[in-house]
Amino acid sequence: MPLVIYKWDGDGVSTRGHVSMGLPNGVHISWWPGKKTKQITVQGVKAVEDQTLEMDIANFDGVRPTVYNLDTTEEEDALIIEWWTKFKSKTNTYHLMKCNCSTVVSKALSVVYGNVEDWYVIKEVWTPNDVERVVQRLISGEYKNMHLSRDMEAINITQESEFVVIQRREETKSKRNRRTWWTKISKRGRTLVGLTDDGEHAMCCFPCFR
Repeated sequence: MPLVIYKWDGDGVSTRGHVSMGLPNGVHISWWPGKKTKQITVQGVKAVEDQTLEMDIANFDGVRPTVYNLDTTEEEDALIIEWWTKFKSKTNTYHLMKCNCSTVVSKALSVVYGNVEDWYVIKEVWTPNDVERVVQRLISGEYKNMHLSRDMEAINITQESEFVVIQRREETKSKRNRRTWWTKISKRGRTLVGLTDDGEHAMCCFPCFR
């Protein structure tokens, strides 16, 4: 089921644009300041409650956003909704530097794609352009490739690990325990793949998180 990211460009003067997220069940994640004031960069202001896509579009005088679709499962959607509910129960403050629309959407993405701040470094503050680049990397699969070496360290592969024979290798590789490890990428995750020393047999270990 598609998770939708909506992105509006800013004018470079009064706004940097906006980004929001839509879920298949109608939940809309969008974080706007209740009023425009210098306080949004000092101590923050109360955020708009229950912002909708229609309200987002109206705030940009009817301009339609750029739309990106990410394929998610019902379980992943439920995790994001659970996070969103908890997030709103803990804060109702919009802060330009610490809690803006892009900050919130990046945190929502992190619920199912891992902490995006670990692999996408921002200059000062999250912007809609930053979120757009993250989403483009997720769609292209670049994010999964970037995380291969981190995953291998995290799962602590040893010489005693058990494997089963498979037939296919992929292009991305890394070295560990004197073997070459490949990553087999699928929509829902990936499997690390190892080659024997003679290069004749491919072996896979277990599926790991994104």
